[in-house]
Amino acid sequence: MEIFLKTEEHKISIVLKNSALADHICGVLPFKITASLWEKEIYLELPSKLDINIDEQAFAIEVETGTVAYWLEGNCLCVFFGPNLIKVNHEPFSSRKVIVVGKVENSIHLLDTIKAHQLVEIVKN
Repeated sequence: MEIFLKTEEHKISIVLKNSALADHICGVLPFKITASLWEKEIYLELPSKLDINIDEQAFAIEVETGTVAYWLEGNCLCVFFGPNLIKVNHEPFSSRKVIVVGKVENSIHLLDTIKAHQLVEIVKN
């Protein structure tokens, strides 16, 4: 399943895993949100809380560049596009437990153009 992160300049493809969580995320699309950034991580708060039971074993903290994950406590999509202060083998390392839901397949370099407080849109096509 493919969704897009859109800015005024770019349309970045995200391929979601086939999962109930991905289905729930698609259910709240489209939405516009002001991006929050921390180092090489973009946080996009979902417009409504997802009502889903999540197996504790689904959580991860080690992720790869380009990973798109869901942060349950913050109700956010997190997009990891480079190493941060907490890193393992030059890959991002989440400071929070997240659930990997997808990946930016190409154009990872375009994520670096997104600025804090920039309005972005998440859409299905």
